Amino acid sequence: MTLAKHAATLDVYSGGRLELGIGAGWLVEEGEALGRPTDHRSARLEETLDILRLAWSRETFSYGGRLYTIPDVGVNPKPLQGDRLPIWIGGQGQRAIEIAARHECGLMLWFAEPDAVRGYVARLRAAGGSGPVAAAMPLVPNAGRWLQLTRDYIAAGTEQLILTSYGGQARVTEELEQFAREVLPALH
Repeated sequence: MTLAKHAATLDVYSGGRLELGIGAGWLVEEGEALGRPTDHRSARLEETLDILRLAWSRETFSYGGRLYTIPDVGVNPKPLQGDRLPIWIGGQGQRAIEIAARHECGLMLWFAEPDAVRGYVARLRAAGGSGPVAAAMPLVPNAGRWLQLTRDYIAAGTEQLILTSYGGQARVTEELEQFAREVLPALH
């Protein structure tokens, strides 16, 4: 419920621009440190998706799943995007792909090369998914290859490219500005 409330509030504050990224939790130690259950991770993710959509689409709702039970409650404010607020499933395993497909979510891939992205897109579509695919590209080790790599990601079916950096804040800003100068004009 906290996630539904926080996401809805952020969507309102952002003028309906929030895109929520979630996953089943690959780092069990992190879940334990945060006091979150780490069993049945994929099932918990699926129930969470059901709960989010209910919370965002109804004045009040209750939920009785295998892992979560919620008595009649309402979440306010409602996100400006309603229950169609974009959700991205982070993960590269088959279960993440299937969950993204079943729940009409985007699939977010972390450091998958363009050829691998092509395979993930094919697996998502084969599972019945029609959502977008995003991939992360680290800037530093790919300097000088940004334009070609960006084109390769687009050709592979990537609809969003997440630019990442290992440097400090000043370095990140510098790299993003350079990427914008060198790559964006060539793509338009």
